[in-house]
Formats: sequence, C-alpha cells, structure tokens
Amino acid sequence: MQPTDVLLLVTDALESLGVTYCVGGSFASSTYGEPQATRDVDILAALPAAKAGLFTARIAPEFFVQISDLRDAIALAPTLHDNPLHRASCNLVHRTSFFRVDLFIASGRPYEFAQFARRVPQTVALNPERRTYFVSPEDIILIKLDWYRMAQGALERQWIDVQSVLTT
Repeated sequence: MQPTDVLLLVTDALESLGVTYCVGGSFASSTYGEPQATRDVDILAALPAAKAGLFTARIAPEFFVQISDLRDAIALAPTLHDNPLHRASCNLVHRTSFFRVDLFIASGRPYEFAQFARRVPQTVALNPERRTYFVSPEDIILIKLDWYRMAQGALERQWIDVQSVLTT
C-alpha cells in the first residue's frame, strides 16, 4: 500500500465524520516543493472528544491505534493553547505497511484556525481522482521556518524544505 493510500484511509474517516483537517509536514512540503521520501504524514485535525470513538472504530481495521492515546491527546490539546512548542498528538500505524500517521489535535490557537481557513484541496491519486486538504504553501513555509527557528538551525531539513517550496 502506498503512503497516499494510507493517507486517504485517515482523511476519508475524518471527512465522513465532518472533522476539519489539513495535511502538513514533509508530505505537504514535498507536494509544493522537491519530492522526497517520508516515513510519515502529519495531519492537523479539529477532532472533538465526542467523535473519538467513531473515528477509532472507522480506522481500527487498518491501523494500530489506542483510543486512550487519542482521548488523552484530545483532552491535552486545549491546555496547550498558549504554548506553541507543545502539541497534542496520537500516532496511527498502518497494519500492513507500517506507515505512520501523526495526528495532531487542534488546540484552538488562532493560527490553527487560519490554517484551516487557507487549506487547499490537492489531488493525491488518479483513477479515480482523489483529493484531500493540505495546508497552503505559505503555511508550510511558516511552519517549517518556525521549526527551524525553534531548533536554532539544527534541523537543516526544515530549511531545505522552505527553499524547495519557495523555488518550485
């Protein structure tokens, strides 16, 4: 199974529940810039506690996921509202490919709402055509610059990704 197939399993489940989300990280920077191999996909989702069980039930046949980890991340997210260095997340691991999805739970920061408002539908598969929402190119640049700054320049990959998106 290809990484985009794994991505679509998760985004289909989120969309079926009416959950707002957007794909970020290296998966998004590869879409807008230089393609690169990645071992995971990052998804920011506004997943409420009331839908955690339904979401888990929909993806459990295909993913290793702990409902307790997901519920913990959802409960933690609002407490991190004022701390952009910390994020609430849960790992979903595809059962056959072992491709990992890092599901980041929106904390309610204004910037997250802005990312959702600017998200862009991207075609990720053909025959049939499948689309999913990605952060905007401008947002992936800002996110990568922020990570680069927080790491005090130690994460050179972030800087390379920024340059790649800007020049493509």
